[in-house]
Amino acid sequence: WVAYNDWVNDGRATVQRWNGQTWEVVGQFAPFVAGFLDLAVDSMGYPLLAGAGIAGGSGLSVIRWNGTSWNLIGPAEFSSEFITSLSIALDLDDNPVIAYLTGAGSVEQNLVRVQRWNGSVWTAFPTAPAGFVRREIGLVLDTNGHPVIGLQYGESTPKIWGWDGSQWNLLGGDFA
Repeated sequence: WVAYNDWVNDGRATVQRWNGQTWEVVGQFAPFVAGFLDLAVDSMGYPLLAGAGIAGGSGLSVIRWNGTSWNLIGPAEFSSEFITSLSIALDLDDNPVIAYLTGAGSVEQNLVRVQRWNGSVWTAFPTAPAGFVRREIGLVLDTNGHPVIGLQYGESTPKIWGWDGSQWNLLGGDFA
């Protein structure tokens, strides 16, 4: 599976899969630049696509392929904030957790947001660590299903933050 902005087709978010002989399009969304995209694959081998603009507006949405069609997870554009980077991971029940940077179009104003789909609604974690300029975000889940995020702070080295069930904690120090 691969997801990308297809500039040949008006920047549409496009998902393709390898069928063993060739790549085939499984979905195209949003007739304009969809913005940031990330893809995760569930335990059945089906992809989930997270992206700004994939539901037709400019907000953040997550969709899941069920083998024949794409379906929204929760409401379309559950976050209408300006997205500057995002990352998606799946918990052991195949529920998505999404981490993203949001701001008013400037990396100096980015905030870190993390939300988990609980099967019926998106629930937000408290705002992750503040301060500094953030450029990129990465997300994995630890063995307890808690989010661990990697952030690029300006020109400095990245930092890793982990949720312990009640607060965000810096894991280790600066990378050497």
